Amino acid sequence: MNEIDQIVEKMTQFEVIESVVRNAQDSELDAAFFKHVEPFLKKIADRQNLTMNQALMFCLMMNFCDKSTITLGNLASYVGLSTVHLLKNLNDIDELVNRGFLKRTSRLHDEGYAIRREVITALKQDKAYISESHRGISCPKLFDLMGEILSEEDDYDTQQERVLGLLHENPQLRIAQVIKGHQLNDDDTMLLMLFCQLYVDNDDDMVRLSDLDELIDNRRLLRSWNRSLSREQHVLQQKKLIEFNHLSPMIDTRCYRLTDEAKADLLSEMDICVKKKSKKKELPKDFVGYKSVVAKQMFYTRDNQAQVDRLAQLLEEKKFREVCRRMRQRGMRTGFACLFYGAPGTGKTETVMQLARQMKRNVMVVDFAQIRSKWVGDSEKNIKGVFTRYREMSTHMRRKPILLFNEADAVINTRQEQATRSVDKMENTMQNIILQEMEQFDGIMIATTNLAQNMDPAFERRFLYKIMFERPDASVRANLWQEMIPELGSDECQALGEQFDFSGGQIENVARKYAIDDILNDIEPSNRLTELITLCREECLNDTQSTRTHVGFVA
Repeated sequence: MNEIDQIVEKMTQFEVIESVVRNAQDSELDAAFFKHVEPFLKKIADRQNLTMNQALMFCLMMNFCDKSTITLGNLASYVGLSTVHLLKNLNDIDELVNRGFLKRTSRLHDEGYAIRREVITALKQDKAYISESHRGISCPKLFDLMGEILSEEDDYDTQQERVLGLLHENPQLRIAQVIKGHQLNDDDTMLLMLFCQLYVDNDDDMVRLSDLDELIDNRRLLRSWNRSLSREQHVLQQKKLIEFNHLSPMIDTRCYRLTDEAKADLLSEMDICVKKKSKKKELPKDFVGYKSVVAKQMFYTRDNQAQVDRLAQLLEEKKFREVCRRMRQRGMRTGFACLFYGAPGTGKTETVMQLARQMKRNVMVVDFAQIRSKWVGDSEKNIKGVFTRYREMSTHMRRKPILLFNEADAVINTRQEQATRSVDKMENTMQNIILQEMEQFDGIMIATTNLAQNMDPAFERRFLYKIMFERPDASVRANLWQEMIPELGSDECQALGEQFDFSGGQIENVARKYAIDDILNDIEPSNRLTELITLCREECLNDTQSTRTHVGFVA
């Protein structure tokens, strides 16, 4: 062993890689470069069971391990060659991908790569990286691994390659045998596996294309799936593996599900029934599960609609994770506190619930009556416990839940200066605790209030989004009448909307009383309008703001 070999032998793999990278800069990978780094490359090749050229590509990729996407252009620029010159190394790079050293990443114009975290960990320990084998696994383990694959920030091709690899490595599984028997192409196999994953994880029988958009990043493929599924022309529909969910309560949204036959055939090795029963027991009493929220069509003024849509965009899981990741990179907090304020009955709480349903987020509801205690000190402990519990429950749920402070008027109002009464001191202490918790909050918090004008300025600063829910205008009220009493004609809805300046809550009250009367007395269609006018007048007896000049009715 010569002197150079002895030196290399004592070096760590990181030190060896650094030597290769340092000598590669502007070297054009000429003969002198290869002669100089040969012992260094040989150590990496031997240690990681690679060829010399694979070891070189790996070392060059490691120089950009801090980048989310590494391209051939990055390597070419560094060594002083054209990108075309490096194309001959694609087979070696593909092998690094197959062996798990690299993963493919999405990029608009050219292919990108990234170093896997597990590889960095092995190098830190100066060990060989050995890709974990998943042969002989159980069906539940397969879906656990697929969930991990979908949660990583890989591009669709890498996700597909890894999922299909799991099926290929485990021909003993019933699901692998059934899919093989159907002779599906790779994309159709992936779509079927996505449906299976959503059902196994969430008992999801209402799959929308937006759900798939949260899992994969291939927009072209999603559009293609949408076209064929909406026309019932997809091969999975023709093979009776997925179908429309005609019982879906979703409004103006196409939903799909695995057929019962597909569930029985593909998931026979999953204890689905036990899984469902155990899931029902898991949700605590202070949580509202998103699946229990009844779908409702919400109507807003134009400004309110834009603000709610903006918040909904943030709460979409894939975008939420990306926003949190980038905020952390910028050293910013990832807690999102929102205030919904406005007159009673304008849809503040219902909006929270509908957002939760759409984004599949459970809601932790804070009951202030239980938090307040006559025993001094207990209220402060209770309010701290709310945030502690939220943090704990967030770690057990796939998606961050929403922390809902409903009707929070008394909690976020102006603090008492120079408070002397014990009650006032306790209220101030509770408010200070909430303010401190909001500073370090990591999650989604929404507070609703009817009295925003009394809010303490310190709370106002801590709410990132503040949405004022306006009383609906005449056109929105007409839509609400139509939604809640579908048998009404458009002219009747428009006239009711113009005559009675009701909130959504008031219109719902009238609609419920009308439904009760209709059930008890079987109201004739010719008497329908008269009955509704009577009920509207009863509703607004104590609300002078709710009536306008009569339009289209006889007083």
